[in-house]
Amino acid sequence: MMNSLFYEMLSFNTHPCLVSEEYDGWLLRFAEGYTKRANSVNVIGISTLSVEEKIAYCEEKYVKHHLTPVFKIAPMALELDIVLEKKGYSAVDKTNVMAVELTEKETAPEKQNQKKQSTGNMKEDITVSIEEKFTEAWQYYYFTFNRVPVAAIPTAKKIQAKITNPVLCATVYADKKAVACGLGVLEQEHVGLLDIVVKEEYRGCGFGKILCRALLDKGKEKGASAGWLQVVDSNEVAKKLYKSLGFEDVYSYWYRIKEDSLLAKI
Repeated sequence: MMNSLFYEMLSFNTHPCLVSEEYDGWLLRFAEGYTKRANSVNVIGISTLSVEEKIAYCEEKYVKHHLTPVFKIAPMALELDIVLEKKGYSAVDKTNVMAVELTEKETAPEKQNQKKQSTGNMKEDITVSIEEKFTEAWQYYYFTFNRVPVAAIPTAKKIQAKITNPVLCATVYADKKAVACGLGVLEQEHVGLLDIVVKEEYRGCGFGKILCRALLDKGKEKGASAGWLQVVDSNEVAKKLYKSLGFEDVYSYWYRIKEDSLLAKI
């Protein structure tokens, strides 16, 4: 498996920001406050300036963008983490990056855009649709199932529109009703699984596994040799699902943010 910086770079491309600035080995990302991933400081290289000076610079920059400063603590930022903790920044949203090698045994060729699934104890007629572009229907399901605030949807759509790599927009249907959706992004022989969500009343029925398997299958068909994803550490149900698909932990990251942060609940 690749190192953490490789996956961090994939993450930047699969969840773009709207504006960015490189600053002495740090990457400042801005996206109108929608998600911490797209609105945080990231360590990507070697610093030449003092940490204190750089933190002050970033704080000023984010305030000018009407955002609370947020720092992402991936493995390259562990020294920064110590300084931020002393400055009163709290650690939130620990997240695990997981990856899986795609083998012939683990995947099967995708026959068409839609296919029926065998789901054991589920009696519904299950189909999976995968579009290689963002559609209004897929975006509607994604924003609805994730309960994205209406005011944030325009920004979320702008972020999706900035993804330059091939996308796989998957929707699972049970008796022709959409019950789950997710996004796959292809880059460097990897398929990233993002925004995996099952409609609340259908959770625990196996639709998440069907969705992930379909994206991994399609990713392999498109040339991917590995899959990767990010999952919040406290989400035990999701972690169990991903491990059942062969995903293994690669590394963890979290954010440092002030308690009164504007982004604390995003």
